[in-house]
Amino acid sequence: MSVATMRKQLKLISVEFKEASMDSPSFRAHVNFFHTRIEMFEDRLQKTISFYDQKYKPSFEDFQRTKETLLTQLFPSPVMLSNGLVRNQTWTPNVIDRFNKDYKVFFDKIVKMVVSEDTDKSSQMLVDLMTDALEPYKSKRKTFEYFQTKYDNMLNTYQGTEISSTSVDPIGIMNDAKQLHEIRKNYLMASLELVEAISTVKLHLDKYLMDCMKALRKKSVYQFKETGYFIDLCPNIGVYFDDYMLWVKNTVEGHKILLGDMEHAKKQVYEYAVNASAPSTNINDYNLQSLHNFTSVAKHLSTPKTCPEKSGWLYMKTTVGKLSREVWVRRWCFLQNGVFGMFLLSPSKIYVEETDKFGVLIMNIRHNLEENRKYCFEIKIFNGNLSSTKIDKKEKVSTRDLPIVLQAESLKELKSWLDAFETTKKYVQQLDKNTLAYELPYKRFSPKFFEFASSTTTSVDQYITTFDKDTASLLETLNCSFSEYDVLTIGEDKIYEYQMEITPLSTKMTQLAILGNYFTKGSWFPNAILANVWGTTNWSQYSVFGQSLPKSSLELGRSHKAAINSENYPEFFTRELRIGDLQLKNTFFTIDQHLTRTHEEFLLFKFNSIWYPNPKQRFPSISYVTKDNIYCYMNTMGFVCLTRVDMTKVISVEIDKKEPRRLILYDIDNTQYKFDIFFTKRSIVATKLQILIENKASKDSKKLEELYNRLADVDAEYQEKMDAEQVEKEGENLKQLRGLTTNHLAHSFPHNGNLPVVSRNKDNPVATLFQDSRLLDAATFWNIGEATTLLNKKKDLQRDASVMYRHDYDIPSKGLMHILFGDLSTAFPRSFFLANTSSSQQLITFWNKREKDGDIILERSLTFPIDTAHYLLNSGKLTNNETKKELSIRQMIVKAIDNTYYEVEQDPVYIKLPFCHNMKITAKYIITQVYNPEEHVATKLQTSSSGSLLEVFYDLHFIDDETDDKVTELNYFERWLETWAMYFTNFEFLLIKKVIRYYLERIGNHGKVIRAMKICGLLGVSSQGNDTDKEIDEKERDDGILDRLERHTKEETKKDSTKTTLPCPPFVPKRNRQIVYSLSILLKILLKLVIYRLTNIILIIFKFQIGCMVGIRKYLRSLNRTVLLCLIGSVLLNTLLSGKTTMSYWAVKRAETSFKQFAKQSKLQDVATRRAIYTEDLEVLTQDLAVDPHNLAYQKFNDVSSKESNKFKESRTELAIRRNELLVELKILQNMEREIIHGDYRKFLLEETAKCARVRDHITETYEEWSELQLYCTSCMEELSRLEDLLL
Repeated sequence: MSVATMRKQLKLISVEFKEASMDSPSFRAHVNFFHTRIEMFEDRLQKTISFYDQKYKPSFEDFQRTKETLLTQLFPSPVMLSNGLVRNQTWTPNVIDRFNKDYKVFFDKIVKMVVSEDTDKSSQMLVDLMTDALEPYKSKRKTFEYFQTKYDNMLNTYQGTEISSTSVDPIGIMNDAKQLHEIRKNYLMASLELVEAISTVKLHLDKYLMDCMKALRKKSVYQFKETGYFIDLCPNIGVYFDDYMLWVKNTVEGHKILLGDMEHAKKQVYEYAVNASAPSTNINDYNLQSLHNFTSVAKHLSTPKTCPEKSGWLYMKTTVGKLSREVWVRRWCFLQNGVFGMFLLSPSKIYVEETDKFGVLIMNIRHNLEENRKYCFEIKIFNGNLSSTKIDKKEKVSTRDLPIVLQAESLKELKSWLDAFETTKKYVQQLDKNTLAYELPYKRFSPKFFEFASSTTTSVDQYITTFDKDTASLLETLNCSFSEYDVLTIGEDKIYEYQMEITPLSTKMTQLAILGNYFTKGSWFPNAILANVWGTTNWSQYSVFGQSLPKSSLELGRSHKAAINSENYPEFFTRELRIGDLQLKNTFFTIDQHLTRTHEEFLLFKFNSIWYPNPKQRFPSISYVTKDNIYCYMNTMGFVCLTRVDMTKVISVEIDKKEPRRLILYDIDNTQYKFDIFFTKRSIVATKLQILIENKASKDSKKLEELYNRLADVDAEYQEKMDAEQVEKEGENLKQLRGLTTNHLAHSFPHNGNLPVVSRNKDNPVATLFQDSRLLDAATFWNIGEATTLLNKKKDLQRDASVMYRHDYDIPSKGLMHILFGDLSTAFPRSFFLANTSSSQQLITFWNKREKDGDIILERSLTFPIDTAHYLLNSGKLTNNETKKELSIRQMIVKAIDNTYYEVEQDPVYIKLPFCHNMKITAKYIITQVYNPEEHVATKLQTSSSGSLLEVFYDLHFIDDETDDKVTELNYFERWLETWAMYFTNFEFLLIKKVIRYYLERIGNHGKVIRAMKICGLLGVSSQGNDTDKEIDEKERDDGILDRLERHTKEETKKDSTKTTLPCPPFVPKRNRQIVYSLSILLKILLKLVIYRLTNIILIIFKFQIGCMVGIRKYLRSLNRTVLLCLIGSVLLNTLLSGKTTMSYWAVKRAETSFKQFAKQSKLQDVATRRAIYTEDLEVLTQDLAVDPHNLAYQKFNDVSSKESNKFKESRTELAIRRNELLVELKILQNMEREIIHGDYRKFLLEETAKCARVRDHITETYEEWSELQLYCTSCMEELSRLEDLLL
């Protein structure tokens, strides 16, 4: 089954379902052993409940009574002390009485914290476990046992049918086969459901144990009622329990998500198994008389390209007891890689045993017609190597051949087995005789360990199970034993102390089988060790190595025999690492039978995590990390997933700041692997992985012991940091507790200013460590060790330099070093101001190693053409050969502290101008790690951090041509040149920044160091000095020279007369580093510069004009016709509206002009205008008179009065003026009245809103629950706001 994840397919192996579908001995041992675990758990649970009811409760009640008696006897009775017995009779009895009561309360709290009395909650958790997990499991187990017994009995009856019986007929046999198939289907479904129930029980047990510990955990936390402050009385529990609790929750969530996939897989397995085991519908296959004419067709088949494989249940004829009673027993037989063998259940049925294995070329196979049972065949094994260790010599056994009679379940199975043997022989006989694959079929192999050898007492099992000189006892060799719970112990150590991961299948011998890998690195054929862990299926196709193995490992020679032996671990490997490595080999290597060669890969560390292959799914997993790979193992809900990530393909491991436990691995294809780390700090895992990634990217890969020590340093540094944080936390708790104590005492005593003082105990280690831990905060990168000296040196350089530039980059210092000075980097001479970047004639040597003053330095030479006028004119077309020449300089790495500090010096360059001395320009590059307090440990361990700082120092001064002394008195031209040189150094630094930015864009955001090393190259070292044309030793061209350079930087090397100094390139003479500007060159440059600038200005103006015209044209062309029509219509509409406005304006203007002319012609003085309101204007008479406007009398009156309108003109004018004055007065009165009313109303609203505010602030709960009050208050505020707007 596979689930799509990222760009690859996530392969989920249904190990338990597959084994259940085959009803293999591994499956039966697995479910039987798990059932014994459940029975032990229930038995222990019952004993615990009985102990609680029968012993704990009575004892606790006795303790309570004894406690009460003790508390009453601690001090004399206050009554006794109240009558002249003590001096302070006023207070002593009261103090004793109050102390007894308060101390009783305190004692009861202590007892309550230590002894849980919350039996209801505990009972409920137990009921949930029984209801959700145990009872469904027991029900499915009962169904499973029923159908298993029924199937086994029916199968025995079916197989036991005698051919000679007269009642046997083909139709009856076929009906029996169909009936058996129906029972098998029921048994298969019961087996699959049992597997599902086992997964559910395991998860619920984890959850139940977590809930129990969580309930007890709460008792260890004390809370002050007055302040709400918590005190954890068992802080160490939180270190691991919080991780465990979160792990269980994530696992439960992952279980829910995977339920659908589990049901789908169960359905697929069921359908496939049912179809595969379906009986034949051909009646001739059940005609036992026709079996006499049966012949194998394998002889007519061609030789297969791969070795055939076959496995399944067969019945074997044997005898038991002193009377040699004949019985037929079931054995799981397999044929693989030319070797035949058997597996069987142990007498206890809780683990798998094995017999000898036999090569097919020492066996003869034939169809046995002499047996009185159907579908039988006989195997005769050459008995030359038969050991007498387990043979009863009184019995008569052939010294040449050992016959074994086997019975298949059907004619189809019989043919399949016979064909498999024949085709296997054909395949083996055509192999190269010098290969192991050809040699194995001629051998007989005894079990390697006594514990896994067949212990059954049947005669044939004893004959085919022998011991040789190499057979050993694992328990004795490893000093192991089984405890009362059938759990392995190693000496005095418990196996759980080594964090054994759950295996695909679990039997009694599983843990011992894992340790057995110490003595065998693999096997070319199945064995009991593999069967007790992975089952009987060949899972080689799911190997994480795939086709990456060389062909030689598949066709091994005779020398391979020495490889199948005990694992040789380095002496520095601890027992924990060895057992962890055995788990790794058992999980990832044993299933691939092609990996029987010696594989020198050892575990360095492992970590537990929740793996997120996609946003929805999450799987609990354990990752094993070696020098070359990361092996991720996931086992949940019966699914197993194996994933291998090649360390060479991993470019970065980053901490996700959004998630507190998340780590993200990025590979070359930017595929993400997301993990949530548990039971260890993710920063530890990230640091270790980063060390291994950078080590793998380097050609000078560190040895295993060096890496082990480096990783041990990581653990030590982070442990020191965690201890310091814990001490600081305890100190903070102590300070807060002191504050709480002071506050409590302040409330308990009168406020007279004399509060009790909590004195510091000098002997208190917590307080002492806390005080010392404050020193850790003051420790930074720049005030410890050699870094202080480097910082002082940088300060001296800054003081002596003429100019200094710096810039921060979001890349570790090691990555920036490779960007600028890597073998494949073009940063230099591309960043030099005068370099001709368009030329391809550049010669850059590899870094050469030499000694200088007892220290190792690296140096290289750069020869490149320059153009003295290129950047001055900003155009190469205006330059000529007179301004071009070659320049040679050297760059030297004089100090290097990996991932921390790099210092590169550069040979000085001399510039000669007319009327000036030689100007000497020296550059020095320093790359340092940007200190981050959060990455303090990374700084100490010298691992990659988040950022770096580039500093470039330029020293510019003039020197005397003869003495090379510094010139202090400068003339005008020299000062002018110095000013321009300063400007050009800034330009050169900008070029450096441009190159770095270019590479950072190529590198991307992840895996910056590794990508920088791949894109810009390593710092390849050539020890051949000046001979750059010779072949360079690849072992010397690596990045490891920085590590050796670092060691020489940290401690000075004493001179030794016997030491050989590596040759170095010849010193570049001064003339090759001198740039001369003649007067003619300067004049030409100046003239061309003026012309160039003027031309540029003209061209810029012309281009701007052309650009504007083109832009307008493009804009007009791009306009939509509809938009253009709308725009034209809008213009016309605006023109029309503007015309109307203009007409109104000019009409008013003409009226004003006419009035002025009238006044002037009438010679009126002191002319004033007054507002008059006529009834016609208000349309009062025409609309509101109490007359009918259509009345004839009214119409005649209106006509007469209109003709004599001038009669009442003056009177009406006076009335109109008076009317206007009255309306104005009325409006004023109305406003006065409104102001009076508004004032009272506004005062009322202010008082109401103030009341609402008080209720909202002081009686919040009432206000929030009273919706009507909220509505009223909102209405008041809105009305007040509206009223204020009206007043304004």
